[in-house]
Amino acid sequence: MARRSDTSILDAALGEPTDRRTLAERVTGRLRELILDGQLPPGQPLRLTHLALRLGVSVMPVREALRILEAEGLVSFTPRIGARVAEVDEEDVEELYLVRAALEGLAARLAVKNMTETDLLALHEAFEEMAAALARADFATFSRWDREFHRRQFAASGRPGLVKKILEHWDAGRRIFAMTPRTQHSMRAAFEAHRAILEAVDARDPRAAERLTRIHTEQAADRILAALREQRRRGKRTGRGDGQPPGPAKSAELHLDRVSRETVSAAPPVQRLTPAVEVDDREVSSTEVGDEEPVEVRPAEGTVRGTVQRHP
Repeated sequence: MARRSDTSILDAALGEPTDRRTLAERVTGRLRELILDGQLPPGQPLRLTHLALRLGVSVMPVREALRILEAEGLVSFTPRIGARVAEVDEEDVEELYLVRAALEGLAARLAVKNMTETDLLALHEAFEEMAAALARADFATFSRWDREFHRRQFAASGRPGLVKKILEHWDAGRRIFAMTPRTQHSMRAAFEAHRAILEAVDARDPRAAERLTRIHTEQAADRILAALREQRRRGKRTGRGDGQPPGPAKSAELHLDRVSRETVSAAPPVQRLTPAVEVDDREVSSTEVGDEEPVEVRPAEGTVRGTVQRHP
């Protein structure tokens, strides 16, 4: 009886678990978000030991996370090289935006036929917010209201299943959207496209709204494809094999430093290096070979080498 009483007191004190995910699931979720948001760009190396050190976990949940992300198409593995963020192919962009243009054009046409005055006022409100963000050259706010404009536009179609499909394609294309050029010119072009769509809606012209919405989506694809090609040309000029501009590895590394502790605060201790060294302010690189992972820790002066033992 005493044991049962002690257990009930403990249960009442602790309450229900707030996060039932495994450590591997938490690591997977954080890496997935960084990839989809473009903070870990295509071609970024994902070294197992490096990630484990930065995230404050052992290599096992990181290895599992990378395999999950590989199955999702977000990570690729190359023999004797290791894991990288999967490249974005031009065909992926073309296919995604081809489907989006068809779905969004249909939703735009149906929206004009079903739009209420309240829906129309909400659409004008979103457009005005875009105008204010454009005037401030605030790309993040402009993008947020751009999406909200279309969300309100498509919701007016009265076809929730169609809207759900569109939003799924938006989510699937997040890391592609992250490649959109962030310039005043691109914002101005998008703003004028929305102005034309809104004028078609005001005129209650469903065919014009459909045509202009499709053109707007296709032009967005063209800008992303141009940015992708330019990145690859720049990568060739700088000698980078992944086609990315110089420096993303370091920025991604710093971002992992910033978020790691809040992401996996309940993580088990990191495997110890032999000899043990402090690594917070040093660059770590690793390559998987055999049953051990050589780790080179480069302090300000001199070099200390060690190995991390893998556990089966």
